[in-house]
Amino acid sequence: MNTEQTQTTGARIRSARKASGLSQSALAEKIGSTKQTIYKYENDMITNIPLDKLKAIAASLSIPPDDLLGWKNKSEEETTLLSIYHELDAADRKRLLSYAEKIRELCRIERDSTR
Repeated sequence: MNTEQTQTTGARIRSARKASGLSQSALAEKIGSTKQTIYKYENDMITNIPLDKLKAIAASLSIPPDDLLGWKNKSEEETTLLSIYHELDAADRKRLLSYAEKIRELCRIERDSTR
């Protein structure tokens, strides 16, 4: 079983926050909350996290809200790509996305030319 599925929402928030290189204070500031509240989310002291806060946390960490809730199973390739993405700074993330869009377009062209 995927470890992400057995983690709590709080543990997934902590994991994603750390992967993004944000402190609890920085995340709290981004979502209009406090460091103490982020601590409580991450340590499952607050488990009924308001939807607007979950969405804000996910947006701040550049991940889908589904991932925080453990609703999506990812392949090993997806996990690796996300891990690489989260290790990059903002400029390199934009470059990576640009490369991915170019690859997607090339794949479309190749696919269309074989039809």
